[in-house]
Amino acid sequence: MAPSKRPVNADCRPRRRASRACLSCRLRKVRCDVVFHGSPCTNCSLDERQCLITSRRSRHPLQAAAQHQQEIPYKAVAFLEPLVPPLKRRQKGRRRRLVAAELPVSQTEQSHEEEEQQSTHSSASDDCHLDQAFDMDALLANVDVQQTEELLTIPNRACEYPVDGLASTASMMNSTTTESSCTTIEDESCGTIHGIAGDDLSDIKSSPAMFNAFSPWPASVAAPRLFQRQLPRQKQQSSGCSSVLFSFYHFISADAILNLDHGDSNCLEQRGCLHLPPKPALHEFIRQYFLHVHPILPLINERDFWAVYHAQPSAVTLVERVPLAVLQAMIFVACPFVSTTTLDDLGFSSARQARSRFYSVAKTLFHMQEQKDDVSSAQIALMLTYHVPTIYDKTSSYWLSTAIHFATMAGANRYQSPSIGAKRRTTLKRLWWCCILRDRIMALGLRRSLQIKPTDFDFSQPGLKEEDIKDEISFSKVYDPATKRHLAQMAVSLCELAVAMNETLLVCYPSELEVDRHQRTPQELRDLFIRLDEWHQTAAAKFQVPVRLPGMHESLTLFANALYIYYFTAKACLNYHIVDLVTNHSAESNNLYETWFASEEVTDSLQSITRSFIELKKKDLAKFLPNTFVAFSLLPLLWQISHSRINHEDVLCVERDDLGDFYEVVEEFSSLYETTDSLLDCVGMGG
Repeated sequence: MAPSKRPVNADCRPRRRASRACLSCRLRKVRCDVVFHGSPCTNCSLDERQCLITSRRSRHPLQAAAQHQQEIPYKAVAFLEPLVPPLKRRQKGRRRRLVAAELPVSQTEQSHEEEEQQSTHSSASDDCHLDQAFDMDALLANVDVQQTEELLTIPNRACEYPVDGLASTASMMNSTTTESSCTTIEDESCGTIHGIAGDDLSDIKSSPAMFNAFSPWPASVAAPRLFQRQLPRQKQQSSGCSSVLFSFYHFISADAILNLDHGDSNCLEQRGCLHLPPKPALHEFIRQYFLHVHPILPLINERDFWAVYHAQPSAVTLVERVPLAVLQAMIFVACPFVSTTTLDDLGFSSARQARSRFYSVAKTLFHMQEQKDDVSSAQIALMLTYHVPTIYDKTSSYWLSTAIHFATMAGANRYQSPSIGAKRRTTLKRLWWCCILRDRIMALGLRRSLQIKPTDFDFSQPGLKEEDIKDEISFSKVYDPATKRHLAQMAVSLCELAVAMNETLLVCYPSELEVDRHQRTPQELRDLFIRLDEWHQTAAAKFQVPVRLPGMHESLTLFANALYIYYFTAKACLNYHIVDLVTNHSAESNNLYETWFASEEVTDSLQSITRSFIELKKKDLAKFLPNTFVAFSLLPLLWQISHSRINHEDVLCVERDDLGDFYEVVEEFSSLYETTDSLLDCVGMGG
């Protein structure tokens, strides 16, 4: 039987199939007419997107190379002027067909400006906008208590991240996957608020600021949201390309994103999460990360990273690729160390603005991953602990507890198990000791209790050793082998200091459960000093300050001073605890001598910290310190101010003494980190 022929409308021409599509249309799986109309295509023109075209890899490279000489390179099309003017929106009856990644048809019948206005003012919109999710104050102001209690009901997910204790962290965070959603904090159509438990509603009712303190969402998100909407248009006027899609880089893995639905992918694209800096800028970000972050937080295997970074696309396997969220977190941490020229080219007015933007991107990618890899999730969360909006904010503690949870789920605290392979054991050992290092440093600088307590892990096991980092020594792209070997020894020494500070931090900053424990005896307190002094004697024999080794990198001076700042801060805190203990809780006859001796020790420690900061400032190295050292500068700054006032010196006019030099260090921090604003307010010097 002959098949029936369908009637053909003579007025309708058959739609031509395009041989190429821009990256935006290819990602959203929609038809693209860039071949017929030129760049930008109709979709990118209507949506005001950046239209980029790249040719697919040919099956016949020799023929493609010959043909390439005769054709216009499609990579250059995106940077040329459009061949035809942008098309205007058509009549309602002739609108282009929307796919699942786009907004509902009822919304698209309005103009583009009306869509944005409607999505801003309508809380029951069908599309879940991430911009609404990040405005915590507006959310709390518009949602009543009963509605909030309904929103806080989260099925199949433990969302409370305790601050104290590894055991409680592992028990409360018993789920490693989250449901795919357009936002992390959603309206009533989406239905959840992640990151806080329903039992904390009383705190939310009384203090929204407390909600923001424990939430991973930054307090000042309006600026990066406004910046993100203006960035593409500003950069098109200046240099033509401020970012590229992650698919341009062959070493990036985005499996978790590819598994999302079209709506979630569209949300990520609108937030700029799928874009990365161009190759020269990205290379500088990565170099600065391995120069100034990696030596004290060796999370990533530098040798493996550079191998996949420089490898040919055909030689990179899926397992070796770097997750997109991990790379975005690396960029966030490296923002303060990148040159201002690079930041200007990317459209950022300051390092603080760049940090805010990339923190928002990395955080969004972290929460949007449907299937989380435990190791990668812990690495991302550890890098996000460097987000400290104020010295009082507890966002970093949230990220630390999250990192400890995923590291525990990956078995990092059991890295000595004989069933684990050698390479996997090294990865888990690095991850776990990085969690320990961040826990000790954050507790020391921000004056908080430990999350990984000595009872949660057998600290008699050796920490990081030079053998764990030896494969990086000869393959580093930023340090010579001799410098890299010294930096590896400093990382080992830092792990030894972290163990030596265990009991000191428990005494100085006990958790709520340990406040009522018995006081330490004088002999126990003396043992704490002995442990710290033994570490200092060993470190001083290895790492002299200033470093006088010929031909050595200046980073040796930077990280050696960082180690001694940690040590003297721990010693100052312990002596201050003794002064408070002897003065208020003891009735022995030798109180006066013990108080005087401890006070002198506090003074000596603060002077040593001040000298380390000033030396780094004079060598122009203070700008390479991470934002953790903003908190470490608080005690010596207070001591310098009080010392100057006692001697009747004008604080604002001192230029050549230690206070003037130290204040220059704080001013340099102010241009890099938003934490400095709260520190200056604390000492009464805020603007």
